Amino acid sequence: MESLDGLLKQADAFNSFLIAKKRKHMRSESEPMSSPKRKRPKGKKSEDDEEENSTTEIGSYLMRQPGILKGGNLKDYQLDALNWMISLKEANLNGILADDMGLGKTIQSIAFLAYMLESKKIRGPSLIVAPLTTLRNWERELGTWLPALKTVVLFATEK
Repeated sequence: MESLDGLLKQADAFNSFLIAKKRKHMRSESEPMSSPKRKRPKGKKSEDDEEENSTTEIGSYLMRQPGILKGGNLKDYQLDALNWMISLKEANLNGILADDMGLGKTIQSIAFLAYMLESKKIRGPSLIVAPLTTLRNWERELGTWLPALKTVVLFATEK
């Protein structure tokens, strides 16, 4: 039971972190800009860009989806799930993404792979284990949302 208590404490800590980051982001959006935007040289990041997807002493927190995710835009709760998966990875913890059907678990998982590729430069390999009936859907979604990632579909046959 100690490990469950530890996980619950970590979940509470992440939830507090998430709320604090959202509040900070909302405050910064509502504050008036003190100086007009200047054009910056191509390839240079501003402080605003760095705050948008920031890394702190607590860990990484994304305010927007990875740039290489191409199939559309994540909803707020999907971005929260992505941040949760990132926090698990950074804490060397495991977790199960178990939302209701139709809320985008596939896309959230693909977004995590996009984060790993874009931010951590980790191309894989990653193993996705899925029923035979969903293999083609995973292949299609990976091609749509994350075309930068090479996808190989393997399946076992019975003897």
